[in-house]
Amino acid sequence: MVSIKPPIFSVVTDRNKVKRDHLIPVIEEVVAGGVNLVQIREKDLPMDQLKNLYFKLADRINSNCLISVNVSKFTNSFGPSCLLHFPEKIKLEPQIKKPKFGQSIHSVENAIKAEKAGASYLFAGTIFPSKSHPSLPGSGTEYLARICRAVTIPTVAIGGINETNSESVIKSGASGVALISSLLEAKDPYKKASEIRHIIETAWENNRSEN
Repeated sequence: MVSIKPPIFSVVTDRNKVKRDHLIPVIEEVVAGGVNLVQIREKDLPMDQLKNLYFKLADRINSNCLISVNVSKFTNSFGPSCLLHFPEKIKLEPQIKKPKFGQSIHSVENAIKAEKAGASYLFAGTIFPSKSHPSLPGSGTEYLARICRAVTIPTVAIGGINETNSESVIKSGASGVALISSLLEAKDPYKKASEIRHIIETAWENNRSEN
C-alpha cells in the first residue's frame, strides 16, 4: 500500500543537473540524508527509458522512500508501488480504483479540483524564484497558506526551496518541501539533505505542538 506521510521531503529529478550517469548515485545520497519521496521528472525520455530508470532506482532505494513518476496519463507500467504524478495542465476527472497519484498546481482553484479528482497529495509552486523557472516570480508563502487551508490532502511546496526558507513553508501549513537544484547540485548531497531534513522535521514538530 502506497502511503504519503508528512513531513514529506522530496527531490525532483533532472539528469541535466548532474554528471553523466550520476543521477542514481546522487539520488541514493539524498535518500540516505532523509529524502522520503523521489519524483522522476524526465519529460523528454520515451516510456521504455523512463521505465528503465524507475526500476533501476526502485531496486536501489524503494525500501527507504516512495517514488513517483511524472506522466501525462494513467498507466500501470510502473507497478503498484509507484505513485503517478501529473502536471497541472492534465485535466483529471474523479477517479475510481485508479493508482494513487499527485498533481502539480499553481492556484487554489486547481488545488481543489485535484483533490476532488482523487489526488493523494499536491505539489504547489512556484513559491520562490527558482533556477528551473527563472522567468516566474515566486508566489510566496501567503499563497501557499491559502492552498493549504483550501484542501485536506498533503501539500508539498516547490520552487526555490532551500535550507534558508524550508522552515517558512512548513510554518505556512505545507506538509513538506520538494527540491531540485539545491540537492542535485550540492557539493555534498547527503549533507545538504540531512540539514534540510532536520529543519523541516523541527518545524513540523513545532507546528504540531503549537496546534
